[in-house]
Amino acid sequence: MIYPEKNTSDKMVDGIRAGAQLIPFGIGGAISEIVNSFIPFGYEKRRDEWFRSIGMKIEKLPDETNILIKNYIESEEGKTLLIRATITAIETHKIEKLNYLSDVLLGVIEEEHMSYDKKEMFLSIISSLEPYDLLLLTIIKNEIIEFNLSDNFEAAYQVSVDHGFAGEKDEFAIIINKLKLNSLLRVSESIDSFSDVFSHVLIAANNESTLPKFLVTDFANQLVDYLKDTK
Repeated sequence: MIYPEKNTSDKMVDGIRAGAQLIPFGIGGAISEIVNSFIPFGYEKRRDEWFRSIGMKIEKLPDETNILIKNYIESEEGKTLLIRATITAIETHKIEKLNYLSDVLLGVIEEEHMSYDKKEMFLSIISSLEPYDLLLLTIIKNEIIEFNLSDNFEAAYQVSVDHGFAGEKDEFAIIINKLKLNSLLRVSESIDSFSDVFSHVLIAANNESTLPKFLVTDFANQLVDYLKDTK
């Protein structure tokens, strides 16, 4: 018997189901239902990498946490977060970004008492950042004492290089400003290369050495704590 060839939409649905099977504990069914309208045909590799990133991390979690995640994903709130994260995931070819995105998605889901708006905010921020942005933010968080001993732009840049940042000075300045604009980092006006019109994200130095030149915000500290691959 000759069966009719599947059309494009049939193949897409099959592909989504195949990708969803990469996620254990029954969560794949929810994903299959949610994302079949959001993943363009031809993005199978990115889809599979995204599902694999989530699945591998879920498998390492305690059973109690797996149940919590499964129940949340099946809620309307959870579906919305998953859709947002999935759309971001298929827009990038960078495996590091997929890993960070899945870290944050699972991290905020585990926060049972965190509001939905704050969970969505974490996803929105992580979606707007690149791996090298997150690397520099992590370096500053981990080496905050050294950064606060910096007297100027050059010294701060050198601290970042000493701890693994491989970009040029201009790239350093661009990323610092990007972190400031996302309210993840505050920088003293005494680091004069960073002075700009966005005064609400600056700390006035007033020539007082006791004031910090760099301050990683509480939100940024929590964001970095979710990231497993930058530690």
